[in-house]
Amino acid sequence: MEVALAETERPGKLFYAVNYSPSFDDPLARLALAAGDLASTGAASFLRQLDAYPDGRNNRAAAIHLISPAVSFLDKGKSTLALR
Repeated sequence: MEVALAETERPGKLFYAVNYSPSFDDPLARLALAAGDLASTGAASFLRQLDAYPDGRNNRAAAIHLISPAVSFLDKGKSTLALR
């Protein structure tokens, strides 16, 4: 998994990709994520808790890229991973 956060000159966006292909939504939306005292479900929610979510009102951008040889999706839009 690759994650990049950046301060930008103007409001940025959040981008997702799985195996070098863009995803239309958070592919980790059903995954429980935790770090220290923070816990959430999905990457977007996790970034919000860290005050790192690029919401269009702040000068931030983020990219989340998951690379795996065995990825299964629940939809054809590659927006929701089937978690085992």
